[in-house]
Amino acid sequence: MNLVIKRGLLILSVTSAMAATFSSTVVAEPEVNQKYYCKGSYGNKDDQGVWDWIFTASSEQEARKQAQEQYKVDGPNPFVNIRKCTLQK
Repeated sequence: MNLVIKRGLLILSVTSAMAATFSSTVVAEPEVNQKYYCKGSYGNKDDQGVWDWIFTASSEQEARKQAQEQYKVDGPNPFVNIRKCTLQK
């Protein structure tokens, strides 16, 4: 079994020496960013509101992290609540 990494792709080459020679290659694609539709609320003690946005991220967790950063506010008792993030197809 040979394992080769070229240009960010993992290439696995398998050769078997049974009755006939068998060879195959498996290529793992690089991680692709996808679009997540997220919505929730944000604010502080003095003011609050709702939001929705489409984030480009590699996972739902990453989309939630981006939402926390984008909607964080200053002031007393700030909060960002993320109600849900849905992968867009």
